[in-house]
Amino acid sequence: MPESNQKPDELGAAIAGLEAQRSLLGDAVVEPALPVLRHKLAELHAPASELTAEGERKIVTIYSRTSPGLTQPKRTP
Repeated sequence: MPESNQKPDELGAAIAGLEAQRSLLGDAVVEPALPVLRHKLAELHAPASELTAEGERKIVTIYSRTSPGLTQPKRTP
C-alpha cells in the first residue's frame, strides 16, 4: 500500500504545474520529477493487490545448524 498522504488530485495538479512551468524551470528540473510523480499517482490508483514490493525491505531470520560428522569424511571399517 502506498504510504503517501497525498491525494491523486494533488499529484495531478503538481504534474500539471511542472508541465506548465517547464519553460521557466527547464527540462533538467522537470524531467527527473515527472516519472516519480507519475509513479506515485499510479500507486494511488492501483489496487493493493497490484502493487509491487519493489524496494521493500523485510526482516528475516535465518537459522543454521551444523550436524556433527556432516563435513567429515565417512570412515569405512
